[in-house]
Amino acid sequence: MRIPHDIEATIYFLRADEGGRVGPAFSDYRPQFYYDGHDWDARHEYPDVAQVHPGDTVRAFLGFMSPDRHLGKIYPGMEFEIREGARTVGRGRILKILELEESARPPVQPNQTHNMSIDTDPQQQAAASPLMLVVRSSSR
Repeated sequence: MRIPHDIEATIYFLRADEGGRVGPAFSDYRPQFYYDGHDWDARHEYPDVAQVHPGDTVRAFLGFMSPDRHLGKIYPGMEFEIREGARTVGRGRILKILELEESARPPVQPNQTHNMSIDTDPQQQAAASPLMLVVRSSSR
């Protein structure tokens, strides 16, 4: 499954002697994205390398598990920490906001029905029966 690209960031992974990880991290790593005193779950993708070793700085795409909670709160240039529990294992900076707004929208379910009424003058609207609209989403 593709990891959403909500943001693009650069991340420095602390060395073990700085309190960081001992071993490497790989795409689909799921540490906490920490800012404003809160930890948030995010999945990482490292497009330029197979693995990230302590002491490395990498470009990463992050996909949030709750993207709607970050709209209007994160921005390019913002600094954050990468944590495993209470331990900081990396520091990062947001380069770009990418698919965050799209990820935050609720998905349209295939064959979901909605009741709609006809928008006309009050007399006609009173006589009109609700329309049943079937929404089919197409996959990209």
